[in-house]
Amino acid sequence: MSLTAAELVRGTVELVSLPEVLVRLNVLVEDPRSTTGDIARVIETDAGLAARLLRIVNSPFYGFPSRIETISHAVAVVGTRELRDLALATVVVRIFEGIPPELMDMERFWRHSLTAGLVARGIAEARRDGAAESRFVAGLLHDVGKLLLCRRVPELARHALARATYEQIPLPEAEREALGFDHAEVGGALLEAWRLPEPLVVAARWHHAPELAPELWREDALITHLANVLAHRDEPPPAPPQPLLAEDPWGRLGLPEESAEALLAQAGERLEEAHTLLFG
Repeated sequence: MSLTAAELVRGTVELVSLPEVLVRLNVLVEDPRSTTGDIARVIETDAGLAARLLRIVNSPFYGFPSRIETISHAVAVVGTRELRDLALATVVVRIFEGIPPELMDMERFWRHSLTAGLVARGIAEARRDGAAESRFVAGLLHDVGKLLLCRRVPELARHALARATYEQIPLPEAEREALGFDHAEVGGALLEAWRLPEPLVVAARWHHAPELAPELWREDALITHLANVLAHRDEPPPAPPQPLLAEDPWGRLGLPEESAEALLAQAGERLEEAHTLLFG
């Protein structure tokens, strides 16, 4: 292909644009002058989004001791950025509905993405870094570039996946040979075009090579990278080979490598509930 990843995204933004409510929500969350009331009022303009968010925050996934009845209460309890991230997650899964099964097994795709998100959330909880929801959404969206490739260049995307699977070469390598770039680069470009927070952009762009991420957000890329590798561990065949693990991610994150099985087990326990919350 003669297009770059950024050019491909620019030519597709209208096809996969964020709804106006999320654009406005993102602007408010990033504006230090906005109030929780401002943010709640924007969410409430979309009754479906408001209902989905209330269902999520009232689920055992969060385990709040009393029921949260209003969006303003949810904003106050969960946090503005955290609720924005959850809103983003519920919206993105709907933006990419309808990709045909011959291009992508969407059930398999979202189960992997959810597992990566849950593992990333577990890493954040184990490290007590205060960013559990952002880590979850970064893990959930790390492969969103695959979905955009299916929408924009379906035959080339299918060819790259088939070649990676049956020749057992890394998928990013097969994509770069077919397209000139890979799904991680496309995913980062898409999240950047949506003007999402830089940690989410970097986590998607560098989840296969966190050592190349900008230093300020390298930890975000490293957590998503580790979550992705762990989520691939139990990937059933046929599948491309599992991604290689970066150098000493456990030590760099201050966690024992032995915690891998516990993180995967915890993600497995939450997987069906998380799937139901996002997909209904």
